[in-house]
Amino acid sequence: MIDPITVPMQVQALEQRDLLHLDSLNIQGCTHKLYMTGRLQGLVRASRDNGDLVTLANGDRYLVTAILEGWPDWTCAAVTLQRS
Repeated sequence: MIDPITVPMQVQALEQRDLLHLDSLNIQGCTHKLYMTGRLQGLVRASRDNGDLVTLANGDRYLVTAILEGWPDWTCAAVTLQRS
């Protein structure tokens, strides 16, 4: 486990094309799009690797379920709200 870090991020609603992508992955729940400076790891079912957990300033905790765009200095990811 890696120690938590604080980074700038922005949470947005999913667009229709993002919803279609997640629907094909059979991902359900309260899902949002997150833009973050840095790199994230998404859920990999084949190897049973969990995605990164992201905790927002309001205390909500999200699991990274899919990487929508990945670049060297920022990531756009689909995140799903986790139960407390």
